[in-house]
Amino acid sequence: MVCVRRAVAVISTLLTWRKACGGVGLDAPPSNDACAQIADLCSGTVSCSGIPGRLAYDCLRSMPFRPDLATAFLDHYRPYLRFHSTLDALKDPPPTYISTAKDLDASLNKIRARSAQSGYSSHYDFESDLNHQLSLAHDGHLQLELCSLQSFRFTRDLPLVSLSNDGLQAPSLYVLPDAELMRSSENGQHVSPVVKINGKDAVYFLESDVAMGLDMHDPDARYNHVFPSAAARLSGQFSSGAWVRYKGLWPGAAAYTLEFANGTAMKVDVLASWEAAIGPMVYKSGSDLFGAVCADSTASAGGEGTAIVGDDLTSAAQSYPESDWSHEDAPIKVHYLDHAGLPDTAAVQVLSFATSNGSKQYADASAQLLNEIAARGKTRLVVDVTDNLGGDLSAGLNLFRLLFPNANVHLGTRFRAHDLIDTMGQIFTRNLSPGQAPLDLPLVPQDAVDPTQKHAFDSWNALYGPHESGSSNMSNLYGLFDFDAASRFRRPIAGYGSVARARTLFKSRNIVILTNGRCASTCAVFVHQMMRQGVRVVVFGGRPRYGPAQAIGGNRGAQFWSLATIGRYVNMAHELALNVSRSHSSPEDEELLARMEKLMPPRPESFPVRFDMHGMSGINFRSAYDGFDEDTPLQMRYQAADCRRFYTLRNIMDPGSTWIDAAETMFHGGECVPGSAKASV
Repeated sequence: MVCVRRAVAVISTLLTWRKACGGVGLDAPPSNDACAQIADLCSGTVSCSGIPGRLAYDCLRSMPFRPDLATAFLDHYRPYLRFHSTLDALKDPPPTYISTAKDLDASLNKIRARSAQSGYSSHYDFESDLNHQLSLAHDGHLQLELCSLQSFRFTRDLPLVSLSNDGLQAPSLYVLPDAELMRSSENGQHVSPVVKINGKDAVYFLESDVAMGLDMHDPDARYNHVFPSAAARLSGQFSSGAWVRYKGLWPGAAAYTLEFANGTAMKVDVLASWEAAIGPMVYKSGSDLFGAVCADSTASAGGEGTAIVGDDLTSAAQSYPESDWSHEDAPIKVHYLDHAGLPDTAAVQVLSFATSNGSKQYADASAQLLNEIAARGKTRLVVDVTDNLGGDLSAGLNLFRLLFPNANVHLGTRFRAHDLIDTMGQIFTRNLSPGQAPLDLPLVPQDAVDPTQKHAFDSWNALYGPHESGSSNMSNLYGLFDFDAASRFRRPIAGYGSVARARTLFKSRNIVILTNGRCASTCAVFVHQMMRQGVRVVVFGGRPRYGPAQAIGGNRGAQFWSLATIGRYVNMAHELALNVSRSHSSPEDEELLARMEKLMPPRPESFPVRFDMHGMSGINFRSAYDGFDEDTPLQMRYQAADCRRFYTLRNIMDPGSTWIDAAETMFHGGECVPGSAKASV
């Protein structure tokens, strides 16, 4: 049993600590044998939690720093970063982008220079700096799983919530146990809001010290991610919020003091847990730990995988009601709102577009649920995409086409133009026949279509360009992919290819999208297409200020490529060029092979330090654009929702009440947060 001290006071006027067992105290001074102490505490168990946070941090910081490995790792990684579609635009973003500019090239140069001069005390410090700089791109598709950041998960085991009295007034902050007491008139009167954290204004602290490093491009979506989410729990994400677990990283201090409006205070200690997937914590020194989790790169750069989620600290009280309709083949649930005096309305909770049981099964379930709703006589839909982080693109496009069978999907894309992608594209164009390339390899002009789905590219140059777009050299504009060619029995998109067109069941004015802004990737594509058809969006939560909030706060890119995918296609282009050179090569073929061998980066599995343990490292390969602005990627466009509401206590304790509030607001003349209604934006 590991020593755990946990706050059990639930009213902010009290502070009581319970000692779970003997052992090392949370206030123990830093020690040079931190790893050995943890190994002793965790002896005999694989999963180990309740470790004093400072002790785990000291253990990580005792990992030796190798300048040669750090500089080589950066040199290996940089060519992959050049595939990131907004790399240039981030340096000088358009005024419609409301996050800060970020020059990733300059940041990597500084980290490399510091590494070469042995400027880091530990490998953990090096990787923490690299992770922090990449996080400031605020892009969920730009990920790099670094070895030293995967061993321990740090938590502050006391969730916070942001609550408005009526959904319209600016919210205040509360610790979750206090919020639960607020449901009782007897105990709720003693509850006081949190006003400061470690001496800083609490809202400012959460925005600057917690939310700033999260991967949503919109600050209101980032702020929502600080707090617990019942929708995240349903979809298998970590659901207690980034205040509790800041991506599992060291939050910056061993303890945090919360000050309340009534003058009282309480301390929250940082705890750590050892990731059981790594095996038992048996490493007595930082060198041993480095050798086990970082030095061996043989298990790096796998295929796509699933990140470790971790424990949930929210209570069962914050749960959705049982659904009236669900299907095992799709993470979609239907709730009828008759009990709330809304007999014509159904809430459709789309938790994810992940197709774990297959795209065909997801599509069938989607069609069944819409037909079931219509058969029940429901004419209005609240489509809830709260905390939907994407999934299979065909699933999202198919659901859109089921709702709007006569509307064409319109979305333009561009990739970043650079020498390596130019060389790869030329090789693919010369050596692959139409239809021979994989669907996720959009570098063959014979297969490419324009945004209206017409075949318009007769050469690599016609596709590649490059086109000067702001500060970037990008490809010419083209479609996501050929929907008719892609839509098949096992991967259907309604109305395309051999798949039958659906019939219209609901009018656009009778559909509302509900979100908290944490809608990303395929979800972003789905919502964008819905908005193009006049569907209105109501967004909940965000920073405690009046005015609008964005409908889509997550990644709005058109295509994610893992580093493993890039490595695979680089190798594919090289193999094609080699095969040609061995048989019937021309001078042009030989030149392309020479260029390829000069430009191609090392394969991810040959990086000098282990990384990418869950196959999640990658970049945004293609940016998305709409017909209104073909030069500004949607990732950097500001698009306000039609209405905004703040979360109330009822919304937190009974999350299904957000469907009722959304329906009453959007269908029955309810109020929006001041300054957020579309007419006032």
